[in-house]
Amino acid sequence: MSDLVSQKVNMIFKSPKGETVHALKDITFTLKKGELLTVLGPSGCGKTTLLNIAAGFLRPTSGSINLGGKEINGPGVERGMVFQQGALFEWLTVNENVNFGLRMKKEDPIKTAKK
Repeated sequence: MSDLVSQKVNMIFKSPKGETVHALKDITFTLKKGELLTVLGPSGCGKTTLLNIAAGFLRPTSGSINLGGKEINGPGVERGMVFQQGALFEWLTVNENVNFGLRMKKEDPIKTAKK
């Protein structure tokens, strides 16, 4: 994996009542190859919004997230996301759910993990 770089990411939504909600404000970090990042916070603080932007499911209001020097503008095969619920296959183990996308791409999960 290449560096994942978040540069001043902001995400603003309109609530159903028309109020402005700042889900993310100036989120900046660099995640280097081999590093792990933990995002902690209470419900509604923007954790899932940040993950959805990094996965390419959402575009930030401003700022950018880049992977390997390329801006993430949509979903891509070079990254994956395992959902907390709803999209998981209940009959599969956690490991099998994580590897599902790799199997669909016909990649060997062990070789991919070693990369």
